[in-house]
Amino acid sequence: MKLSKKTIVYRGISNTGGVLVFLLFGGIFNPLILFLGFIPLSLVAFGYMYVYWKNYDIFFEDHDIKIVSGVFSKKDLDIPVRRIQNINIKENILLRILEISEVHIETAGGSETEATIKFLEKEDAEKLREKIRNLKSRRKKETEEEAQKDEEEYALTFKKLLVYSLIDSISIKLLLPLLIFIGGFIFANYYLEVFLHIIGAFFGLLVIALLILGLEMISTGVKVFENYYGFKVVRKNDSLEYEKGLFNRQGGTVPIEKLQKLVIEENIVERILGYATLKVETAGASIAEKVSTTKVIVPLDKKEEVIKTAEKIGEFEYPVKMEEVAERAEERYFRRYLLIGLTVFLILVPFALTILNPMVFLIPLTIAMISKKASNLKWINQRYFLGEENIFVRKGFWRRRTYAVPYFRFQNFIESQTVLQKRWDLSKITVDTAGDLWINPEIIDLDKESSGELIQELFDRFNRSICN
Repeated sequence: MKLSKKTIVYRGISNTGGVLVFLLFGGIFNPLILFLGFIPLSLVAFGYMYVYWKNYDIFFEDHDIKIVSGVFSKKDLDIPVRRIQNINIKENILLRILEISEVHIETAGGSETEATIKFLEKEDAEKLREKIRNLKSRRKKETEEEAQKDEEEYALTFKKLLVYSLIDSISIKLLLPLLIFIGGFIFANYYLEVFLHIIGAFFGLLVIALLILGLEMISTGVKVFENYYGFKVVRKNDSLEYEKGLFNRQGGTVPIEKLQKLVIEENIVERILGYATLKVETAGASIAEKVSTTKVIVPLDKKEEVIKTAEKIGEFEYPVKMEEVAERAEERYFRRYLLIGLTVFLILVPFALTILNPMVFLIPLTIAMISKKASNLKWINQRYFLGEENIFVRKGFWRRRTYAVPYFRFQNFIESQTVLQKRWDLSKITVDTAGDLWINPEIIDLDKESSGELIQELFDRFNRSICN
């Protein structure tokens, strides 16, 4: 398989276009420089790209994909198909006009791209992905009709896309307008003496905060809309294939056999409205690697529909009720929040004496008043459940995540205690998998005695799962 001939033109222009723009608009344009400098440079660039295109070859040998390239020196890249983790096809708006695609091949054990192919004809890119998928299929025998049978798992409708764009724009960064408003009003209350001036400052700051809020929501919403426009997921053989993007169209492949965990995620707004997001994580990332192995399968849908999709992909039954962590953990959270309120109070004492305004003490007072409810909300969102073939772990209030991890995916169990947890005789269990180490599910604030029993039970279930 060869690169598209359009690669020569596209990359040639990309490599020399910047020089031409600099000559035309940099104030040093001279016909002689254009003739003696830019034109020969362009000829060299296009000549190099022609030789690069001619020497570039992609072919399959046994169950390996081989890529041969190079102009001055030959480079052979051999990628075993069994190690291929993901195949991403990306197209910006120019590539879509030219009907060519950029293909990224990622392998297991690393989140960096193993090979980047620039550029294939769109039809050839699909054929390459289809060929790799068929070679990776675990089926020993498969009819031609079965091989081409596709099953749509999920499609994001235009209405849900608009809702998702709006909900996702309401994030923690929207605290900036609130902080600007509160901080500005405190200083205005100190420096302004006339009551009408204070009222004017109040409304002025309110307008500024709302303007910043609106701009942030529009910016984030537009980005989400462009990124997830036309999003759909299709099951092909033993893989999930997704496509998304308005201007920068991209697609990828997620092998089902490589799934480490499923994550149902709900921020506070989604939870109030009854929506949720489904993500899957494949094997790969280590601490040193920066690219996430987590892929979004359902950007937004009603929670019951997200659960149905998760049950279908993960082949499990979602638990109706989960086990509680130690009840004394709620008291620990309550005291923690009271301590935070006291700390804020002590920080504000000299500030209040300076501006002679006791209103600033509303902040620690508010923290103290909501501490009991906040500690309860944190505690009730810490849950776990041992299913027949999966462990389910839930944590988080503002952004609640429920993990589903098959027992046979376990790699390690890590029991740890902070200094404060030791005082309360509590501990934390981290379930380690081959996925992203930063988002491994954690069962927080278990009773120290029961944590050892739970680890033994998890180990027994792991052994049974790999023996079956």
